[in-house]
Amino acid sequence: MIEQLKCIEASLPFTVIGYDADNGGEVLNWHVINYFQNREIPAAVTRSRAYKKNDNAHVEQKNNTVSRRYIGYERLDYQDVLPLVNHYYKDILCPLLNHFYPSNKLKDKQLVQSKRKRFYDKPMTPYARIMLAYSVTQKQKDSLFAIHNSLNPVELRIQEQAVRKQIDNIMKLFRQTRSSTISTPMLDPY
Repeated sequence: MIEQLKCIEASLPFTVIGYDADNGGEVLNWHVINYFQNREIPAAVTRSRAYKKNDNAHVEQKNNTVSRRYIGYERLDYQDVLPLVNHYYKDILCPLLNHFYPSNKLKDKQLVQSKRKRFYDKPMTPYARIMLAYSVTQKQKDSLFAIHNSLNPVELRIQEQAVRKQIDNIMKLFRQTRSSTISTPMLDPY
């Protein structure tokens, strides 16, 4: 988990000043807390309230549109597929989604004739939102601009489909080998 957090932080164009996790032990434990508290710039570590499933609603809404849409609902517990999945997300899918796929951001909610009406900003890519942010330095924006100019959305989409097919083939092979090694238990004749 710490290695993945370091990898995520290295790819961000800004400094992480807070880490908010749900109550799962895999994302919030003493190793993670020590990591964030002992950095050069310590980050606040908070967690969701117990039994309040909507505390992370804005984060969890992306599970359906990103994780499940591209990888699916299947549990990826096969170690050989892990490097390929990491490459898929870090080098292909995240640049594609963050630089070329616009999304709406909720601006306001109002009660109109006893119905809640939502108002959104105009669709923008996460890249465009960061480029407009005042908290990101010009040096960071220049670095991000260079990365953006080096990306080709058509090539990324072709790579995304090819790597996705590789992941599917590995998982299919894993399912076949796992089902062939599981034998049916011997029934008790009595």
